[in-house]
Amino acid sequence: MNKYQLIEKQVQTETTEVHFQKEYDVVVVGLGTAGAVALIQAARLGLRVLGIETLNCMGGIGTAGGIHNYYLGSKGGIQQEIDDRCAALADKYNIHGGGDFHPDGKKYVLEQMAIEAGAEYYYESCVTACFANDRQVTGVECLTIDGFQTIACQFVIDASGDAHVAAMLGCPARFGRETDSYPQPYSFIRGTLRSNNSLFGNNFDSGYVDPRDPEDMSYATVYSNSLHCFDELTEKNKLTTLYPQIGLREGRFIIGEDTISFEDVVNERVRPDNVAQTYSRYDNHATDQAFESVAAQEYGIAADLFARGQVVETPPGIFIPKDWHGILIAGRCVSLDHDSHMGIRMQPDMQKFGEITAYMAHQAIKTQAQAKDLDVCLLQEQLAASGCLQTGDKELQHLPWLTNLFAIKQAFREKRAGVALWSCRRLGPSIADTLWQWTQEQNDNVKRHASIALGLLRDQRAIPLLEQLASEQVYEPTLQNYALRIDRRYAPLIELRVFAAESSIPVFTDVLYRIKNEAVTVSYCIVGLLAIGEQHPQHRSTIIQCIADYLKQETSHLLALARNPENPAEMNPFYRRHLKQRAEAWGIPLELELSTETRSLSL
Repeated sequence: MNKYQLIEKQVQTETTEVHFQKEYDVVVVGLGTAGAVALIQAARLGLRVLGIETLNCMGGIGTAGGIHNYYLGSKGGIQQEIDDRCAALADKYNIHGGGDFHPDGKKYVLEQMAIEAGAEYYYESCVTACFANDRQVTGVECLTIDGFQTIACQFVIDASGDAHVAAMLGCPARFGRETDSYPQPYSFIRGTLRSNNSLFGNNFDSGYVDPRDPEDMSYATVYSNSLHCFDELTEKNKLTTLYPQIGLREGRFIIGEDTISFEDVVNERVRPDNVAQTYSRYDNHATDQAFESVAAQEYGIAADLFARGQVVETPPGIFIPKDWHGILIAGRCVSLDHDSHMGIRMQPDMQKFGEITAYMAHQAIKTQAQAKDLDVCLLQEQLAASGCLQTGDKELQHLPWLTNLFAIKQAFREKRAGVALWSCRRLGPSIADTLWQWTQEQNDNVKRHASIALGLLRDQRAIPLLEQLASEQVYEPTLQNYALRIDRRYAPLIELRVFAAESSIPVFTDVLYRIKNEAVTVSYCIVGLLAIGEQHPQHRSTIIQCIADYLKQETSHLLALARNPENPAEMNPFYRRHLKQRAEAWGIPLELELSTETRSLSL
């Protein structure tokens, strides 16, 4: 038998004989949003189940993290019973949370449901090693307050949030965005008391953190706690609680037997093996959207669909680490890519994921099958019966795409025309000549949208039109604001970055040097110029020096993190690091001082 451990961030394996002290059908590692539901449902299905949790409560971000309201997501399944019991408890004891539930009330409800189902669980405990034979997980080693225990099981459900068990096994994973491996910012909640005596969670972004790094996590926790210290408390910030768990939006994503990509999301892929629908929008909290993927920028900003509802069908393969058996993944670390994850991480959906893995483990154990070989039709029937798999909910339906050119042109007359713009992309090059004709129209909105649509279709005729739009716009804001990240003004810059034409160099340079304190436009100009340098090597030295000179001159590009104007991010050090890395990749010497002061941007 092989023992797998993480030692100094490296997977270490050794062959060993082990005498298991306890035996269960399923061990659930992590009893947060997904894990608590997996624990309860697995026990209700008659499995012998043990939960292992590092904190002293269940519920994760909704309880220990203080985010006690649901932001979108698709409800159904066992979570409806949880919510109903939380509401009944609130009425009985007057512990209303000012949201969808009270954090402490939900802790109690989850524990009671687990006990009633016959589940066992360890608090203040963690998994330190995993055992496997021929890539078949057979058990875990657990550190409890009573020392180490070895526990045999047929399945581990890794609901740790960051796939810690999968990482111990060496399962491959993705992390962060492609350009620089940054995840989304994390939040940290301050509980305050409202005038009606209800609890309110002040939710704002605190910075960036690598959840795989214990030092970075410790620093982020202390730093984000400090943001809640005020010189004076007022009626608006009556402090009641600093929640112990920071709000990690993103960490590892396993490489699964199946995966969900951003193209699956925006193309609304229909899956015959769908086991649950998720519902959200492109909820990206990045302060520098220009460093996200081109596809995400075009969908969210150029096509102005940042807030459009997304219904995603999920296959069972996203819960199964590729080429491993006896382990399932529940929670935000399932097999997704960085961009698709923005709409597949809401609490209701994660609770569904916990329930799905319980049913998968149950069927696999009862039929002695591998998880990837399960009877999907039977799984769908069970999940439909539980209410976890629902389809056709009107609340979750998309706005229809447009196919009629007259309807598209009518939509183009409005200031915002996101659905019409992406409808043009879906229709493809066949409508390019019509769009070109519309760019000659007198109506400014029609001309603008037609130019952007041509850009989305990669039609070269759009380049001078986009350059003119970019040059004529005023980018300087009157106030730093979270919403600036999704402003429609950036669409021309996004499309010009895609074309990477030499003629756009003076356009990006002119816009860059007209900006005095607006980090969003700076990031689009930097990324645009570097994209041109990538395609046209003869301009690389000039581009690198141009950006370096600008960054030496302008040092105060601040951008407020979401709902947190008192905690702006200093982006200049980040830009310097990115430029330095690109210069090194191109073999261009660059003298540019790198700051180490802004740790929250130093992944």
